[in-house]
Amino acid sequence: MGLQDVEFICKKATIPVDAHLMIENPGSYVEKFAKMGIKIIYIHPESDVHPTRTLQSIIDAGATPGVATIKPLLPFVKYVMVMSVNPGFAGQKYISSVDEKIKELIELKEKYGYEVMLDGACSPERVETLSKMGVKGFILGTSALFGKGKPYKELLDGLRAL
Repeated sequence: MGLQDVEFICKKATIPVDAHLMIENPGSYVEKFAKMGIKIIYIHPESDVHPTRTLQSIIDAGATPGVATIKPLLPFVKYVMVMSVNPGFAGQKYISSVDEKIKELIELKEKYGYEVMLDGACSPERVETLSKMGVKGFILGTSALFGKGKPYKELLDGLRAL
């Protein structure tokens, strides 16, 4: 999404909006996204020279920090996003080896106090299965939301019922 899309969504949303910064040096963009109204900002620690500093800058900007994994940083975050596809474009296939990572993170979430989120190939069947296991949120795209020929409200109501 472009920055204009993000800004529009933040203005219209009635629930907190989060951003997944799959970029190098995400710390350089924290303030910009927080000012637009993003409430939760996820980073990939391996793409940041100082991930702990960036997580603190997210807090300082008034947002909530999250990471797309990495165990040593779990005490610092409230959300952990698991990538279940190879990032790059819509419609990627689910990577089944991620299931073990999800199980481990769910087991650790009580100890560290975070919620587990999933990004990639979030089909209704996967949402149903993983939400029962303890995954709290799903980043939806082509597997469950876009291009389905139904109103988003109808699709979302069906997913929430799972």
